[in-house]
Parts: sequence; structure tokens; C-alpha cells
Amino acid sequence: MNLHIMHYSANENIHTTGMVKMLDSIDSVNNTVLFLDNNKFDARIVEKVEIEQNIYKLMHNDIKAHLRLANLMDKYERIFLHSFSLDFMMVCIILLLHRKTLKHIYWISYGGDLYEWESAISKNLAGSFKRNLLYSFRSSVGNFVGIFRPDILEYKRIFKSNANTFFAPYIGIQYSDAITGAENLGVSLNQKLAHNDTIRIQVGHQGNRLLHQIEIIDYLSRFKEENIEVFIPLNYGDSAYCKEVKAHAVKAFGEKAIILEDFIPLNEYYNLLTKVDIAIFYSERQIGLGNIYPLMYYGKKIFFKNPSPMYEFFSRQGVQCPFLDLNQEMTFDVFAKEVDVIEEMRFADELLSKDNLIKAWETVLNG
Repeated sequence: MNLHIMHYSANENIHTTGMVKMLDSIDSVNNTVLFLDNNKFDARIVEKVEIEQNIYKLMHNDIKAHLRLANLMDKYERIFLHSFSLDFMMVCIILLLHRKTLKHIYWISYGGDLYEWESAISKNLAGSFKRNLLYSFRSSVGNFVGIFRPDILEYKRIFKSNANTFFAPYIGIQYSDAITGAENLGVSLNQKLAHNDTIRIQVGHQGNRLLHQIEIIDYLSRFKEENIEVFIPLNYGDSAYCKEVKAHAVKAFGEKAIILEDFIPLNEYYNLLTKVDIAIFYSERQIGLGNIYPLMYYGKKIFFKNPSPMYEFFSRQGVQCPFLDLNQEMTFDVFAKEVDVIEEMRFADELLSKDNLIKAWETVLNG
């Protein structure tokens, strides 16, 4: 039997729903899902799956409930922690005290919990205790699951761990029919350029300083007289930074800045992605896979930072990855020039296959 401990919030709805649906479709493993609830639990997620009798809710600050959880640990062969953040602190303490269970722990990292795990910890004595505790736990788990292959090497480098490691793709978008049901993809970049049609440029997928959106806006401002729209999703992330990015984009591009500030249905969001011509994910680490994979599937031109794990990994897969150098001049014709997206679309189509997805995750879930 497997126990899955997950977050639930509005921001994680896509991934969490996809994960629970995927667990329900695998008959070879008995899965129980426990949501860590920070007063954000949404019962609608239960309505979308068939295994509500195996879904439970646990308030993240309920000490008695966590102690009861400790007594149940031996019942499960494998315990999966999905995106291990500070909300898991009490679970972490219980598991460290119950050390014999550590070899049965599978930490499924989504990215931020691997690369930014220290960012929310205070720089004081209590923070030092938390940091040491969380480092000890991360380096002691028996198994690590990366949703992006280069994350596995980073985990070993950061935590000096000898854990068993697995790769299984990011689930959120793959387990949705909305991605394949999106509307017509429209005309190619070359056709748009020939007819002077509007080129829509996406900058990141959330308000996050790691995406360098303000610097990207400054870079793109050299093209402000061209027939462009700059699409920036800011419906989640760092709220203060979201405000900065919005103000900067509106100042630079005026009505050409298209800011998405509200959550919209998934099928509507994918339809927006089909209208994108060029996307920029300028980051030093893996981020935004839930947008990058659909954009690849739709055959869009995507700029990455070089060097960066995403640029290097996708290039090794045969994907033609243009890169952006913020210190180098580029004409609009070069920026908007069409690239060969055949390998990009093949890679995404293979990755988004439900059969391949289930096969990869079955390997993890069966240990």
C-alpha cells in the first residue's frame, strides 16, 4: 500500500487533480491520498476522481492528527511526499523520529522544493534549526523522484545523498484532455511576418524573480514599435513582484501588454497558449514545465537562457532551442525567425502520452 501526502491549494489544482486521476487509473497499486490542508482544501478535487473513499484531509498544524499519522506509518510500504515544503515540517519531524520509515520515503520534487527550499526560512536561531532539520531529512530519504531529469543530479549534488533516484514526468498537464482539445493553432511565424500580423510573445508563466521578467521586458522594449503583443501570466506567484512586472510591462508596451491576473478554466488557458508565437523562459533552473511542454506540443518557438539546465537538456533531446543573451543585440527579424519545431513537437507528443506517463509512474509507485 502507498500513502501520498500532498498539498492542496488553488495554484496546485492542475497538478494535484492530474496526480490523483493518474493514481486512480493504476490498478496494480493501492493508493491512499492525504491532503495537507492550510484552510485551502477544495472538496471539488474529490468530485473529479473515483477514489474519494481513499482521500483524507489533515490540517497542517493539527498536532494530534499528525501523531495519529505516526502510528499509521508502518501500515504503508511506501510514503510519497509531493513537493516537500515548510507545510511538511511536522510530517518531517515525525518521520525523522520514526527513522526506520525513511528508507520507504519517496520525495517527489516539483522544482521549487529542491532549488529554493531555504528561501522561506528566517535567518535566526529558529530558522537555523529548521534549515538543519530540513537538510537532514532531505539527505536521509531513501528515494528521490525528479520530474525533470537534470533535477536528479542536482539533488545528489546539493544533499550528498545515496538515495535511490527515479525520473517520472510532470503530471499536471499530461493528464488533461484540455491540451489536445485546444483550438486551431493558427498560422506559422513566417506567414505572420510576411503579412505583418501581430506576433504574440509570452514572458514566463507566473510572477517569479527567477524568470527575470523585468529584464526581459526591458530587452523586448526595443521591439515596441513592431506589431507585437506581450502576454504575461501573473495570476500566481510573488504578489509584490507581479505588481512590479505589470507596471513595468504597461509602461513599456501600453496596450500591447496583455496581463493575465485571474485564474481561468484550463481549456481556456491552453487556448491562450495556442495563440502564442514565441515564449521566453529565461531562468537558471527548471521552471514552468506545465507551460513549456504544451507550448512545445503546439510547435511554438521557445527561448531559454544559455547556459541553463533546460537549454542544455532540451538541446540534447534534439530540440532546436534558441537562446537569449540580454547583453547582445538582436534584430526583430532574427528574434521572430521561425525555427524547425519537428523534434520539439515529437518530444512533447511522446512525453505527453498517457501510456508513457503511466508506465513511468508505475515504476516509481511499485518501488
